[in-house]
Amino acid sequence: FAVRSGTLLPQAITEDMTLTGDKIYIISDTTVIENGATVTVEAGARIQFWTADPEDTYAQKGIAQLLVRGELWIEGTAEKPVYIYPSDLMWNYSVEISGNVYMRYADVTNLISYIRTSNETDVIQEAEHCTFRFNTPHLNSRGYTTSGGTTELTLYETKQPVFLHAKDCVFENIKTSSIYRPTEYYACWWSGLYERCAFVDCSIIGRNSFFAKDCLFQGCDQSITIESFPS
Repeated sequence: FAVRSGTLLPQAITEDMTLTGDKIYIISDTTVIENGATVTVEAGARIQFWTADPEDTYAQKGIAQLLVRGELWIEGTAEKPVYIYPSDLMWNYSVEISGNVYMRYADVTNLISYIRTSNETDVIQEAEHCTFRFNTPHLNSRGYTTSGGTTELTLYETKQPVFLHAKDCVFENIKTSSIYRPTEYYACWWSGLYERCAFVDCSIIGRNSFFAKDCLFQGCDQSITIESFPS
């Protein structure tokens, strides 16, 4: 799916926008959907994170992420899901989406939810009939760290997506490992409400707020405390 051409999304979206199903959209750096703005993604649309052009400055310095302070509605269908994925050039990098996000029939590779400031939410509000997968346990992302008054671009290893509520979803190979200990997987701390979901080859440790109802766990490295599903 990775491309060198497409519609580049702006860094700030301040008014309502529709991403049509006949186009490919690219997020090569941080894009923020601001308060009061709603972005709707139509069935069949494709969203690529990270640049596919090695000459692009964002290949070296960009931090591809989508921060939703307004609302993001991903409205795929069974026949035409919305595909979200990293470029071939950055195939082992994360697809970072967080905030007020609602997904229907999306196929997402390398999704994580991680926000670096305490006043933002890192929880995806709702996912239904979606598939989420990692294409490598050595999933990387970029961020800025400050030490001694100097701010530097840093490569770091990431964790997993965070959901408030997921229904009829499939999670495949959601696990991470260190480049120094490639055969040892980090604990992926899950929380939220999950109904009729399948977890396949995932590393799972459930928090006190991990609720599962009628879910399948297959080939998982797991230590799960499943709370009673709230009424």
